[in-house]
Amino acid sequence: MMAVRATVREHLNVIEDSPDWVVSLGEMIQKLDVCSAAIAAARAKDLSRLGEIGRALEGIVGGWQVLRSVDFNKLSPMQRETIDLVVLNIVEGIQRSSQILSKGG
Repeated sequence: MMAVRATVREHLNVIEDSPDWVVSLGEMIQKLDVCSAAIAAARAKDLSRLGEIGRALEGIVGGWQVLRSVDFNKLSPMQRETIDLVVLNIVEGIQRSSQILSKGG
């Protein structure tokens, strides 16, 4: 007999229905981290308690998935430069924030 594995949505909806953005975040976490649906659901649920921060992370991860699928050879030099500029600034900002957080504020 084969074990049936629950999806991120099923894990999240065990106790209460979760908003679609939380399910989406959990599914993206599972893809990026290659973790179980239960762990991804727990992470998404925990982040959903932060409201706008969780939603922002869902937007960042969703945007990253779109960017990963772009054929950059089909973009103009200006489009590539703008994307590089924006992504670089976001990454640098995240790195600075994580350094501050790891030092305790």
